[in-house]
Amino acid sequence: MKKVVAILTAIVLAGIVGWCTYGLYQTMPVAHEGENAAVYAAILGGLIGAAGAAIAVYLTLSAQRHEDRERIQSAIKREVIEFCRLISGHMQTCENIRSGLISVPGAVLPTMTALPEPIIYPAVADKVGLLPSPQNVVAFYMRIHEIKFLIVPAIMSHPLIARNILKADDIRALVGAFIDILVFADGILNGSQHNGDFDAAVLTHTRSDNARSIDDARTKFGIAAEEK
Repeated sequence: MKKVVAILTAIVLAGIVGWCTYGLYQTMPVAHEGENAAVYAAILGGLIGAAGAAIAVYLTLSAQRHEDRERIQSAIKREVIEFCRLISGHMQTCENIRSGLISVPGAVLPTMTALPEPIIYPAVADKVGLLPSPQNVVAFYMRIHEIKFLIVPAIMSHPLIARNILKADDIRALVGAFIDILVFADGILNGSQHNGDFDAAVLTHTRSDNARSIDDARTKFGIAAEEK
């Protein structure tokens, strides 16, 4: 639809140019019919040239936009996959706490749940709108920041947490946030393109691991799936 609008716009603009040229010609005395033919040919050539130039510009911009989208999508996908790997490890630690396999003092919770700062997302944040699922991308990264600045501080604000061994109830909200992140990640990866067999295998493996981690955590921590 956008291409059709652009082409029609180019034709209209070319028509305006031609009409203005013809109007200028009408005000000028012409001596011979041969000169008339030359002027008409010039007008027609101008119309074709203007339309062709407009279409060429549109196609160039469209190709550049597509290239930008593919490059940004590929970079975001790779960063999301790495975050999924780290978060799956954190979820396994939470499960070990719930099952009593390990004993973790509350004081180390901020360190235990630490995640690196995103690198790709800040660099391309102004172009996220080009991606197939921009809301999933924004929600994915915002949930990561929410863990660091809201959820973990809220857990640590309890006066006894720092001195006690963490229990399942203490980290239930944290596990819920991890689940949300993996759900958003699946939305990103599901709508992304991949290059080559290796990328396809990594994407499939990551989505499978995410689904398994989500199901296990919801079952063991008693967290219901949100209705869509």
